[in-house]
Amino acid sequence: MKKLGLFCAIILALIFTGSVFAQTKVAVVDADQVILQSQRGKAFLKELDAFAKKKDAEIKKKVAEFQQLQKEYRAKAPSLSEDKAMEFQKRLSDMQIEIKRMQDDASREFKLKRDKGFEKFRKILQPIIEKIAKEKGIDIIFSRAQSGIAYHSPAVDITQEVIKRFDAAK
Repeated sequence: MKKLGLFCAIILALIFTGSVFAQTKVAVVDADQVILQSQRGKAFLKELDAFAKKKDAEIKKKVAEFQQLQKEYRAKAPSLSEDKAMEFQKRLSDMQIEIKRMQDDASREFKLKRDKGFEKFRKILQPIIEKIAKEKGIDIIFSRAQSGIAYHSPAVDITQEVIKRFDAAK
């Protein structure tokens, strides 16, 4: 008899839990698409790209200088004194270190700029998403990129609405 009572309690709990979930309204937003498709996101990505290209050009210029010095050293090496040869080698070594530092600094600066930009977007997007949730009575909004969602119905995707409001929130 106790087993029957326990079984009935479990069934009732499952039915009640199912009805709670049936009333839960869910949506999905793709923050990556907001950044890729919104005017502000496109401007930010363009700025990041320009920054990367500028740093790349600076590094390429330094590499070209290094290659020129290396070429000069190879041409003169047979006729250089030991002191002059060591001086050339030191300059080449110093330039290699400088190039490596430039690459590391550019990478670090790019990541910092990117991360600050994404954090700024997150701070702007969060209230927009919350407002949409309140207006539409949505209980849960998943971030497509972070949730691991393999499929969702287009009917629950609020990404385009978020993009419109994000662009309007300038």
